[in-house]
Formats: sequence, structure tokens, C-alpha cells
Amino acid sequence: SPQRLATESFLPAGRGEVLELGAGSGRATIGVLLARPQAMVTALDAYRGYFGIDDNTPERLMRNARTAGVDGRVRVEVADMRALPFEANRFDAAFSVAAIDHLPWGGIASALRETARVLRPGGQLLIVSLNSDAWVKAAMPWSIHGHGFWSSTQNRRRWEEALERAGFTLVETGTRPATVYF
Repeated sequence: SPQRLATESFLPAGRGEVLELGAGSGRATIGVLLARPQAMVTALDAYRGYFGIDDNTPERLMRNARTAGVDGRVRVEVADMRALPFEANRFDAAFSVAAIDHLPWGGIASALRETARVLRPGGQLLIVSLNSDAWVKAAMPWSIHGHGFWSSTQNRRRWEEALERAGFTLVETGTRPATVYF
């Protein structure tokens, strides 16, 4: 199923050039394109390693986009979010759903700096991750996903500081069952 937008505040004009960091099979890409029918998404992923998705390839993402009827508004780019192959000020918005938080802290800092570089002035960044709330602990007690980044005050402050160092201003945070976003 497509990933639902975590907040209606993301890309409220409903259009623009959007970059996804860590696109995987395209659930979040498709969710953004369905929620924002005039947007175009560049879905970026390194497409190496295994994160619980079999056949995690650009072709799979495009098959999923065709099935959803949004393939004309998405392009796939194979690259690392820590070294984005785009010129400065290219995108109106960027998002990462359960991807940037897989990086070590040094990699997160690099990815945030790169994202700030490719966003136009006033551009938005939406980060969504699995929240270790009661639902997740009951449904997936074996899960280590989320690495506790969101559950402690110390780690939330660490994210806020990393965003600030990269040039972002935090304007909204929130939770939905099993997820947290900012």
C-alpha cells in the first residue's frame, strides 16, 4: 500500500519538484504522488544492501508506480543520499521515510547537509521514522528499527541540533500510530 503523508503541511501547494531520500520499492514516493497530484518525484536510493525488501530495485519501484498510475511523474536515480548528484537549489521539497535513520550519525549529518544544498530557499524536508510506541512494541517486539532515535529527549535533541547545523528550522513534529515525523 502507498505510504500516507504524515502531515498535510508537506508540500501544501500540491505541486513542485520533490526528492525522496531512500526510495526503496516506492511506497512513500507513490503516497506523495497520490496526495500531491501535480508534484514530480525523483526517487533516490543506493539500491544496495538488504533492508527487508526482496527485489528492492529501480525496476520494482517503477512497476509499483505504473500500477498506481503515477509513473509519468517519477524518475529513479541510483545514488547515495550522502553525496547527491544534483545541482544546488533544484528541489522544492525532500522527504525520507524510514531511510535516513538507517545511517550512522556522521552519515545523517552528511545527508542533511546535502539535502539542504539541493533544496531551494524555503524548501521543506519531511523525515518520517518508525516510533517505538506501545503499538510497535506490541506488534513487533523483535524490531530494532528506529534505533531509539525518537523515543528519548536526548536523541530528539540530537536530531534537532543536526537539522539546525544543516540549516533547517524545525517547524512541526508529530506522531501517528507507529510513526514519528518532523
